[in-house]
Amino acid sequence: MTTDYGPRQVDHRLRTTDHGLQTTDHGLRTVDCGLRSTLHAPRSTPPVTRPTSAFSLVEILVTVTLLSFIILGLFAVFNQTQRAFMTGMAQTDVLEASRAATDMLARDLEQMTPSGVSAINYYVSTPAAVPLTQPLPGSALGVPMVRTNFLQDVFILARQNQTWTGIGYCVRVSDAQGGLWPAQDASGQAVVGSLYRYSASLPVIFWDSSNPSNPTNGLPQNPQPLYDKFVYWANQPGAAVISNRVCDGIVSFRLRAFAPNGFPIYSPGVGNNAVFRTNSVNIGYSLINQAYARPSMTAPDGCDVFYTWGSTVPASLEMELGMLEPRTFNRYNSIPDPVARRTYFQREETSSRVQVFRQRIPIRNVDPSVFQ
Repeated sequence: MTTDYGPRQVDHRLRTTDHGLQTTDHGLRTVDCGLRSTLHAPRSTPPVTRPTSAFSLVEILVTVTLLSFIILGLFAVFNQTQRAFMTGMAQTDVLEASRAATDMLARDLEQMTPSGVSAINYYVSTPAAVPLTQPLPGSALGVPMVRTNFLQDVFILARQNQTWTGIGYCVRVSDAQGGLWPAQDASGQAVVGSLYRYSASLPVIFWDSSNPSNPTNGLPQNPQPLYDKFVYWANQPGAAVISNRVCDGIVSFRLRAFAPNGFPIYSPGVGNNAVFRTNSVNIGYSLINQAYARPSMTAPDGCDVFYTWGSTVPASLEMELGMLEPRTFNRYNSIPDPVARRTYFQREETSSRVQVFRQRIPIRNVDPSVFQ
């Protein structure tokens, strides 16, 4: 028995779904879902008016004022910091220059050697008739405190093995032609200069190779010409033979000589004698042989010229070196009028920019017996 249901075909190959048309072919069955669409009409919403916020004129003025105070405060702090930094740098420069100068002076002075003959061993002079005075800051009870600056010329005699060496120091001002002039002249107008060093040498034993028959060959030589060259040649106003400049801005350079008991050597104002105290109550004093002191009421220790010869040299020296800060020294040099320069230098604020250094230097080759 055969049962034929006829041809039956089911086509599932085409199945399309489109969000509006759906067709399913299961034989001859079609379902049309139609077209479905949704239209949204545009909606217009009126803008919402909100209250606007802004600064008033008073608020702006207050803000600007506060910002101005803040800026001024920051500028003041920055300015003070910069000034402190510049002051520290200036003091560092002065300390370095003064340390180098004082070390050089100390090495030279401590090597002073007595000649044993009539040659000058130690010489110091104060050439200015009008010393410079400066008011010190911070004077108490309305009483002005004054510092007196002296610029001295110094010569020492030293010996190294078989060579005599004459060393001189002085403070000078150079002109346009290269000539050197005293920094503090008789009028007292020029008050700041540069420290110069002079040196010359001679052999201890004289020997003239060109004249072997000279009877002085092989004999000790008098080193007096070293002193003569410094005082009467290199140290003269307008001379240009001192070429070793040590440092600039020197306003004070002085030396004080001391005896072996620690008391200073000075002039009693009678004759050209040099004396020193023998006790602390200033009752007695002792005369120094082979020493000369010319009295002066305005010079340190009562004498403007002091020198020793033969076997006499001071037991120790107290050195004072006053140096002006570089910025103040440059401003001083920019003033063309000498009187205005001196007036500017005698202001209290300028006096506070002078760095003063002191050092006690013992002399190695002193003979204490010459002070007895």
